Amino acid sequence: MSLSSLPSCASSSPSRACRRILGLGGLAAVGMCLLAPSVESAPAYRQRVLANGLLNPRGITLDGNRLLVSEAGAGGLRKNDGSNCITSGAGAEICSGFTGAIGAWDRTTQTYTQLVKGLPSLARANGSEGTGIADLLPGGPTGLLGVFGLGGNPGQPNVATLGSNLFGQVVSIELGTGTIQARSNLAAYELANDPDGQGPSSNPYALAALAGRLFATDAGGNTLLTLDSTPAPGDGSFAILSNFVFPTLSVTPPPFPPGLPNPFPANPVPTGLAVNPLTNRLLIAELAGFPFVPGSANIFSSNGLTSPSQALSGFTSITDIATGPDGSLYVLEYASDFFNPVANGSIWRVDSGGTRERLIDGLTQPTGLAVADDGTLYVTNNADSLQGELREYRPEVPGPLPLLGAAVAWGQARRLRRRLSRS
Repeated sequence: MSLSSLPSCASSSPSRACRRILGLGGLAAVGMCLLAPSVESAPAYRQRVLANGLLNPRGITLDGNRLLVSEAGAGGLRKNDGSNCITSGAGAEICSGFTGAIGAWDRTTQTYTQLVKGLPSLARANGSEGTGIADLLPGGPTGLLGVFGLGGNPGQPNVATLGSNLFGQVVSIELGTGTIQARSNLAAYELANDPDGQGPSSNPYALAALAGRLFATDAGGNTLLTLDSTPAPGDGSFAILSNFVFPTLSVTPPPFPPGLPNPFPANPVPTGLAVNPLTNRLLIAELAGFPFVPGSANIFSSNGLTSPSQALSGFTSITDIATGPDGSLYVLEYASDFFNPVANGSIWRVDSGGTRERLIDGLTQPTGLAVADDGTLYVTNNADSLQGELREYRPEVPGPLPLLGAAVAWGQARRLRRRLSRS
């Protein structure tokens, strides 16, 4: 995923590279469309930064009593011959190194450690536009699955000389040994099939499992890919069964940059995946590509066996989604103004009745979201940088001591009134 490079398209022509630049889981009733949602006031949350200095952090995965964080990394130094570098979807040179990691926040010991280091990573020379391990999913042959981004045309000659074959792949991960095995080459599938017909571009982004199948978004290819979750005999690969191409968005462009056609064909850019635990439906978020019109991003829904259909609309630049234990949907917006993402990100909650409430605002370039059973929110913030954060937002619930204090005060006031009435 390449986020920091996006503002460079503000003055560009509406080329395919700009329109698709990101290359970048009782609610999900099919056909539910909330263009003018009702909004409730949000509860209070206590904010805490759990870890900082993370290298382009992406997805967050709840795994028992710990949070797994995908650190895409800071790429590597350019070789003299440039053989470890490719051109990103934004037109920048990104070079490979082994600076990615899988981090873990232990909610018992309150510590953050990197469980696996030295993962392949792509980034610009200053560490921005980081691409690497993007999402994790408990399960699979070794207990954990992951997906690596790529962020460009997989047909570039240098893709073969990046020093790793994991870019653009679904992988299985053994955390104890750090062993990683490629399981399904999504980038090669995009190169061979180009499902959306816009020319090959691949940046796998998120993973989910439902109905005995795996699902992955390719934010570069504008597709949702369905994979067989049973490893094939011999090489243990996951076969790609089908793809769904998200429909191009027809948006009214903003005044700047001038001269864009109206309506403008924006790319859908599918991003986060989630599964509603109450309805067993797959939810798919989209970011809505250049010119990143506010309110143009949608959420799709599927039972895992049929093509997704639009379920919710009216969001802005969604980078991730998550579901709570009651089936409510939590939506992470990158920014209300994509070209000025500082302190413009938000977390929304949509309940089963469709009511929306903004829970958190003031986030900067957030990318990953997770919701614990007690309603605590976890988000990767400032995530398109080398100073990424893992943040916690814990809901403030009145406890027994404030209620007890109120009861004592009420009793004392009542006794005082009685004494005064007898005097």
